[in-house]
Amino acid sequence: MNVRHVRLILVREYVQRVRNPAFVIGTILGVLGIAALAFLPAIISFLEGQNISKVVVVDPHNLIFPYLPKDIGVLPTPQPGSLPSQSGLSLSSGLVITKSDTADEKVLGQRVNSGALTGYVVVEGTRASNAVFAYHGKERPGATLSARLVALLGAAATQARLRESGITPQQAQTIFSSPQFKVDPVQGGTLKDEKSYIQSQFLVYVLLILLYITMLMYGIQVAMGVVEEKSSRVMELLITAIRPVELMIGKIIGIGLAGLTQYMAWVTVGVAGLAVGSAIGSTSFGAILDLGSVPVLMWFYFLLFFVLGYLLFASMYAALGSLVSKSEEVNGITTPITVVMVGVYLFSIWALGSPDAVAVKWLSFVPFLTPMLMFIRVSLSSPAWWEPLVAIALLIGAIALFAWIAAKIYRVGVLLYGKRPSFREIGRLLRTA
Repeated sequence: MNVRHVRLILVREYVQRVRNPAFVIGTILGVLGIAALAFLPAIISFLEGQNISKVVVVDPHNLIFPYLPKDIGVLPTPQPGSLPSQSGLSLSSGLVITKSDTADEKVLGQRVNSGALTGYVVVEGTRASNAVFAYHGKERPGATLSARLVALLGAAATQARLRESGITPQQAQTIFSSPQFKVDPVQGGTLKDEKSYIQSQFLVYVLLILLYITMLMYGIQVAMGVVEEKSSRVMELLITAIRPVELMIGKIIGIGLAGLTQYMAWVTVGVAGLAVGSAIGSTSFGAILDLGSVPVLMWFYFLLFFVLGYLLFASMYAALGSLVSKSEEVNGITTPITVVMVGVYLFSIWALGSPDAVAVKWLSFVPFLTPMLMFIRVSLSSPAWWEPLVAIALLIGAIALFAWIAAKIYRVGVLLYGKRPSFREIGRLLRTA
């Protein structure tokens, strides 16, 4: 194999891809989308701040309102606290609840119709134990407003019923508090810090999506690139000067580098957005993911499996793409690989929650599954030191095997035009190649 020929094809594919208007537009749109996602919590908070729902509570017997929590952070199990002294409680940037200054529903209805109020809640009943809430508004409350009102009023009602039953706040705290749950390693075992584990799980999920999209999207681009050259008859000129296997390898690496360039732009913007958002407190992702605490070895494994996984599937896409002559036939010929990849991705999502399962352990050595499953294991579990090495060796061996098979298919496929060959014909061509 002539390395110079591979490099020429590689550079040609890379330059051709990155100069393509679709590539440039896709990269820019991806950058804008990722930047928007990084600041999505701040955007949502801003929009909520611009749309404040004002609700008043009509509580003739003062049964429920004194027990409304002071903030939106209502726990699933109510935590009774001291009685609020204020008549108005700002519960969130998007909701304000006050106690009504009148019980006249006609007056309140006029305020709702004029837009001064979003709605009002009437507390019906004579005791906390039989209290019923009735919401009145010009329109049915949205899902967010309804959920907040139900959570707040429900927690307040529970607190009122506890006090009515003679249960003190201290007793209620004891009743509703969850017992401490600790996780300790066995002798000779090690456990990751809980925050570090959650961070790793979140990051692994994001990286799994990147792996899946890369192998699928750029693998299909490899197949489409082969078909485009066949349909334009450029292939016939190229193989007179360059061996088909050199053409295939150069194409795979060139398209892969173009994809990596696009990803680097997206990742750079995403990391910068997370850093800026965490600094100004405008993003919730910063609380989940601290990029500075991510082990360097985890990034190394991601890059390694990213490259090896792409090479494995891209060589198969290139081989199958060489068997058809029209771009509309690409999806049909590559469907088996796509189905395998979808299955691998779905199984990987399950493995994300059970990285130590026996099935995950053994299947992580299967080359098609290794890029995702072994990455999950090295990131979230503690496999023996030799397991990743064996899995990587098997994966590299599979890449070499499939690249050899793909090169033979590619060698005979690039000159096939017209009717798609059957599997029997493909086998016969491989034996004679």
